[in-house]
Formats: sequence, C-alpha cells, structure tokens
Amino acid sequence: MSHPHVRAYVKRVASIDQEAFPDWNLSKPLPKMPVPDISSTLQKYLSLVRPIVPSEQYDKTKAIVESFQNDGVGEKLQKMLLEYAESKDNWKKRLFANNFSCDICRK
Repeated sequence: MSHPHVRAYVKRVASIDQEAFPDWNLSKPLPKMPVPDISSTLQKYLSLVRPIVPSEQYDKTKAIVESFQNDGVGEKLQKMLLEYAESKDNWKKRLFANNFSCDICRK
C-alpha cells in the first residue's frame, strides 16, 4: 500500500506534466540524439579525471588526450561515430548495451 502523501505527490506531478506537455504525442518519433563534439567530450573527461588521480597521472592522461586529439585518431573516430549515429535512431543505446565494445571501430 502506498502512503497517501505519495499518491498526492504522484497525482500532482502527473497533472503538472500534462499541463506542461499537453500536445505530447508519443506516436511521433523522438529526434535523434546528437553526437557531442570531440573537443568538449575530451575536456569534460579531463575535468572528471582531474580530482581523482594524482598530478603525475593527470599530466600523463592529459598528454594522451592531447595526442589523441591532435594526431587525427580522434577526428577519425569522431567521423565514424557521426556516420554510425546517422544510421541509428539512438546511437548510444547499442554502444552502451555492448559496454562500448566499439562496433563502429571494427569497420
């Protein structure tokens, strides 16, 4: 049995959703998920790594990321990902389902 406050909360949230999205037609396809650009992805990665690794390891990681970005490998993989994403409704779903086994890298 659910608590009366929970039922009231769910009812309130559900009515807010209906008011905010009255014309939401679930039969229409959702827009394709965008592929973030490689520079922002790599910068975000570095910002997430920075607080959890020692400075020496961070410097090595940053050098690897810069090499990846500058030697053409990153751009090549980004291009492959964009092509892959163009052919899928949800490009992330299959990659995450396969634990990023990188199907697109095997081309």
